[in-house]
Amino acid sequence: MSINFFTRSDNPFVHLDGATAKIAPPSFVGRWSTVELQPDVFVPQHFSVGVVVQSANDRLHFHLLGEFKKFECIYGDRLSSKLISEMLEHAEAVLREAVQSKISLETVDFGSANLYLSEPCRTGGETAEEIIDRLYKDVIVLEPQAQKKIQQFETLDTATVRQLVNQALKKIALNDFERIVLDTKGGVIIPDGNRNHYLDVNLRTKNACGSVVSAVYKTVQNIEMNLLRANLDLVTFAKLQKIEEKGVFLMLPERHSLDKAEWERVENVVGEHSWKLERDGFRVVGLDTATELAQEIYEWAKPTL
Repeated sequence: MSINFFTRSDNPFVHLDGATAKIAPPSFVGRWSTVELQPDVFVPQHFSVGVVVQSANDRLHFHLLGEFKKFECIYGDRLSSKLISEMLEHAEAVLREAVQSKISLETVDFGSANLYLSEPCRTGGETAEEIIDRLYKDVIVLEPQAQKKIQQFETLDTATVRQLVNQALKKIALNDFERIVLDTKGGVIIPDGNRNHYLDVNLRTKNACGSVVSAVYKTVQNIEMNLLRANLDLVTFAKLQKIEEKGVFLMLPERHSLDKAEWERVENVVGEHSWKLERDGFRVVGLDTATELAQEIYEWAKPTL
């Protein structure tokens, strides 16, 4: 007869310690809610028409339904698609204001009995954009089926866009490349007494300064934030360096990668901000390929070298 001996321990799983591994926490941790639409306040029937995500001490991120064909199938002539469109436009306006005001998810108020946010739930992932896309695809069933056939959209942040443009600009500008592009990843450092300030400027010649900025996003608030930062940082840098010529070079998403409603949102936001920048003396260029954008940058920079 064999006898097994066991050592006593307060932890019954101590024998597994050697096989355990630490799992890194997700880069983005926060909460999410759906945007709920009740088209008729007298009928207890509501639909999830968008997703809102927010982490602690961060702004809101959201994605709303852009097409309303399935509502026509549900309601027919009882409810016009124009009314649904107006409700969603109101929801977008409220959420965009919430983004700019940096208010918390719980305090969002649409001021309408037809619109409200669901009870928040915890979520986590690599980035807010990745989480928004995943939740939207999983939850928003009113998205038209044709949308599923659209090529997978790939978000490009400003750092990635600058790498692509720099690769193309090296081939176009040759020896002039280093006279145009600042060799910096953290922005230009401006000392001010005991403090340093960082300005996100990556193009600099003798008489000009500029920034390459990404607009390759589905959600327009990312585009707005990038353009606002470019405006503020370039204006500040130009004043400090006494530079007149300023440029913003915007990488746009490819037209076929977005559906009609999403493209129109991007087009409207870019057009509005471009108009304001041009009134402030900026040269603004928006193109959807790195090579074309690099060519425009070189043509802009050459006279100022």
